[in-house]
Amino acid sequence: MHSTSKLLFQNLGHPKQAMIDGEVWPPVFLPENVRSAKKMVPLGTDVFVCTYPKCGTTWIQHICSQLLYNNEYGPGQGKELCFTSPMIERLGAAFCDSLKYPRLLKTHFSWANLPKRHLQQSATTTNGTAQPKYIFAVRNPKDCCVSYFHHNCNFKIYEWAHGQFDDFFELFIDGRLMAFGDYFEHLLSWLPHLSDANVLFLKSVFEDMLNDLERSVRKIGHFLGGNAEKLVNNQQTLSRIVAESRLEAMQRDQQRWFPGTALNGESFVRKGTSRDWKNYMSKAQSDRMDRAFRQKLAGTVAENWWRTEMRWNETEEEEEEKKEEMRREEEKENEQEQRETKKEEEEKKEEKREEKEKEQEQRETKKEEEEEEKKEEMRREEEKENEQEQRETKKEEEEKKEEMRKEEKENEQEQRETKKEEEEEEKKEEMRREEEKENEQEQRETKKEEEEKKEEKREEEEKEQEQRETKKEEEEEEKKEEMRKEEKENEQEQRETKKEEEEEEKKEEMRREEEKENEQEQRETKKEEEEKKKEKREEEEKEQEQRETKKEEEEEEKKEEKRREEEKEQEQRETKKEEEDDSGMESGDDLLERTGKVSDDSLRLNGSPAPQGPTTTTDSK
Repeated sequence: MHSTSKLLFQNLGHPKQAMIDGEVWPPVFLPENVRSAKKMVPLGTDVFVCTYPKCGTTWIQHICSQLLYNNEYGPGQGKELCFTSPMIERLGAAFCDSLKYPRLLKTHFSWANLPKRHLQQSATTTNGTAQPKYIFAVRNPKDCCVSYFHHNCNFKIYEWAHGQFDDFFELFIDGRLMAFGDYFEHLLSWLPHLSDANVLFLKSVFEDMLNDLERSVRKIGHFLGGNAEKLVNNQQTLSRIVAESRLEAMQRDQQRWFPGTALNGESFVRKGTSRDWKNYMSKAQSDRMDRAFRQKLAGTVAENWWRTEMRWNETEEEEEEKKEEMRREEEKENEQEQRETKKEEEEKKEEKREEKEKEQEQRETKKEEEEEEKKEEMRREEEKENEQEQRETKKEEEEKKEEMRKEEKENEQEQRETKKEEEEEEKKEEMRREEEKENEQEQRETKKEEEEKKEEKREEEEKEQEQRETKKEEEEEEKKEEMRKEEKENEQEQRETKKEEEEEEKKEEMRREEEKENEQEQRETKKEEEEKKKEKREEEEKEQEQRETKKEEEEEEKKEEKRREEEKEQEQRETKKEEEDDSGMESGDDLLERTGKVSDDSLRLNGSPAPQGPTTTTDSK
């Protein structure tokens, strides 16, 4: 009884994985989809692309899509390939039922888990029903390991963007906790079925397709049959499909394969080359992979595969070719010596025969000599033709090698150009960030100006309010007591308003400081050149704030000075009125004393210290 759940785990230094029914899968796989894929019954028209991960799967899917769907599948057209040609264990059998026919399906299943009908030795069953077709492709384990390492780093689901190759190598060569299982066990499961009638086996998929892509496309088309076979038999259509299937074209169409949000930034179609493993593996790791290969594949049809691709030293291959060439030369020289020796022996025999039969067979001897000369001439011509053919063959081989070297140089040039374009894109992105920062600075300055305008408007309103109150006080001098109360309330409101304004200013200042701190943290993560620019901007902002603070202080001082002047004028008016009201009822000394007291009380109500005696006396006069 299977569990309905999966177990997610991530060992130290390894990508994130999932355990489903005792098998290791990528973390996003669902138990119900894996199980339904194992149980699904394929249709006779289905085409399966079967590989271990990173063994040319996407390349073959891309070619088959063009052969099966022709004009309905083109560059940058339609959904991503992961939905039009889905991995059955990822999306499940139900999703596959919604696809158009013929279905092009992808799987990394071993032979044991592969969906299949009861296979026969022919491409059809005994009653004539068509069998599904399986394209099985393999790649040498060293290049597969390196490509699979980049795959795990690049896909977000593994949470392993900064993984180390040495850790992945141990995971790969052990195989027990590897998503999709052990490489060697996967290969061993397929070996007995390489010759099945409905199985197309592609060995050294990258090497063969890089060397002669047109031949590989034609081979796949003939295997698929039907309309696909007609397409590859048309040279114009075949050339178009080959052009769209080259690595350069696939690298330009990155959005075709997977949604961009699934990746950490690196392109899905990366290099597609052979012997890239030499840039990552140490000699010790290479030797360990060789030993594992010999131990697990000994005695099988695969035991001698990829001897050149997996050799540590490429010069060994060149030395082998030189030795083979020298051996051929020696064989030619030996053959030439044998022919010459044989010729000498024949000449000696002929001389003896001529001596013995000279008188009797002069005419016959002469005729035979002429025939021998003709034969010898013909033999020499044949030898010359053979030597000419050998020279031409050798020349063609050298030309092919030269073409391969040119293609490698062109690929390197394209890689350099791609890197240059990426650097230019990074520069543009940096300029865009600078522009955004400048826009933010302008927005802050605009906001500050708006706040200043609001503050000025509020001050004008306060001035108008004070003028209205002053006028009212002059008209209602008889209600002094009530006016004093109103003044107290107004003063209290002003203090509270001022306090609120100060609190708002403090909050605004704290917000600015928080913004500065956030900006400072962001700036610290960038280059030294950016930090210098930002420090310069900060200094300018500080100077601006200082200027604004100084301006506010000056405005506050002006307000305070004006308020004192208004209070003095008010006191003078009140004193004058009281003197007029109390004339004839109080003496001059009493009037002076009261006037001083009233002035003191008024000043205290307004929050200002009482003026000294001489000042009061002067004001009263």
